[in-house]
Amino acid sequence: MVKLSPSGMRPMIRPKGSFTMRQFSLKLVCISFTISLVLAGCGGGGSTSSGGSVAVCELPLAYANGVSSGNRIDTVAQTINRQFNPCALQRVQTLTVGVCLDHAQINELTAELLLPDGTAQNLSIQNANSAGACLISGQLLQTTLSSSSLQSLRSLSGNWSVRVTDNNSTTTTPTGSLVGWSLRAEGLQ
Repeated sequence: MVKLSPSGMRPMIRPKGSFTMRQFSLKLVCISFTISLVLAGCGGGGSTSSGGSVAVCELPLAYANGVSSGNRIDTVAQTINRQFNPCALQRVQTLTVGVCLDHAQINELTAELLLPDGTAQNLSIQNANSAGACLISGQLLQTTLSSSSLQSLRSLSGNWSVRVTDNNSTTTTPTGSLVGWSLRAEGLQ
């Protein structure tokens, strides 16, 4: 192929086997595409997770009594049971629990997440992250449970609840309320 040079005076002749930058870019794209097809065919080059895409299911922040207020923490307070809508999670990796507490002495309290299989997971509210204001009063504390603490969990279906216990049984100790709670499950579909 013969092209005229920009000045129009001499023809530009490329030696056999040489190519332009555009041709080089096209070859590079073709090679990259071929390599990605080969890797995808043999299982490499994809996500390192074992199956499925990431999904999230939530029980949004709601009052502990299910209507319009919290439950007083005398010795023990428990929320009403809540259930997830149909959720596509096949393997739960983390659960993040938000607990709204209106109590002057959080350090006297312990909290547990009650799972559908009847087991309870400690929420470590003394080490929880403060996540802002609650529904009507108190403070929202969030804690995350790792997959290692959830190995017995097979499904999100069933009743979920939160229980808070006041460990100081002195009658003059301040009382408070379990105002509400939320739950966020993350994992693979």
